[in-house]
Amino acid sequence: MLIHRAPQLQSGASQMSTSAEAVLSQLPTACLRVGRDGVVEWSNERARAVLGEVNGQQVESVFAPLPVLELTARSGSRNEVRRHTPTGELEFGYQVSELEDEFVVVFQNITGFQKLRSERDRL
Repeated sequence: MLIHRAPQLQSGASQMSTSAEAVLSQLPTACLRVGRDGVVEWSNERARAVLGEVNGQQVESVFAPLPVLELTARSGSRNEVRRHTPTGELEFGYQVSELEDEFVVVFQNITGFQKLRSERDRL
């Protein structure tokens, strides 16, 4: 199991535990852990497969603006975002959980689903 973390963000009692990261690493969906400063502190392998190496980068530059993530977390809703990624233009459906000093973003590539929906609506 490979866990990538931004090196300068490892300390502090409020940081997610290594065992929690190990669990998130095994989820069949992409996950990001984002600090209140908007920096991606951790990503699982599925997230890196679609977004590239994002640890240590501002979440706005690789996924969605921090204020949008905060609103999504507080509303408990699901949201969508379109991003240019190393593998092309993709759409993601995502949910955000707000922890004490960070956010956990869980997302899936919904590009194919959106194309089918557009095709259906066009008919």
